[in-house]
Amino acid sequence: MTGGDKDVLLAFDFGFRRLGIATANLQTRTASPLTTLRTATGLPWAELDRIVADWAPARFVVGMPTGPGTEQVARAA
Repeated sequence: MTGGDKDVLLAFDFGFRRLGIATANLQTRTASPLTTLRTATGLPWAELDRIVADWAPARFVVGMPTGPGTEQVARAA
């Protein structure tokens, strides 16, 4: 894990059934998939809190779902 590295970020790919999470390192310019969480019954906040605490990223990136103005865009925001 990183322990608060200023070069590390967490990236989120939001979906109605799953939330994909990846890590990226700005210094090495590499990214790696981390995990996929189920979201069909709501966001798994405890698991998200644990991942954020473990990685202590400097930044977050949230991918914009397809098509502005869709329900998926509203829920991701």
